[in-house]
Amino acid sequence: MSTPSSDDPGAFFAAARTGDVSTLAACLVNGSCNPNARTATGWTALHFAVFYGNIPVVRLLAASPRVDVNALSAKGTSPITLALKHQGSHMLEILLRR
Repeated sequence: MSTPSSDDPGAFFAAARTGDVSTLAACLVNGSCNPNARTATGWTALHFAVFYGNIPVVRLLAASPRVDVNALSAKGTSPITLALKHQGSHMLEILLRR
């Protein structure tokens, strides 16, 4: 996997989808990428992590003060909305505790 960067957030999104916590943590610590970067449809890494059920990634991202847990996609979907629709209450609790 390539290293995430602000210039190319694709690797950050891929790490969120696949559960690559170490890559995401390194990116958050060294500031090499924007954790709130968006796809063309407005999804952030947190949207992907919630949708794909990657609880360790959701915990990591939700714990970062740099991550917007209320980010809305182009269709008005937030990570919390995705958790309500596609995941169990545990995922929702992680997001709401923020």
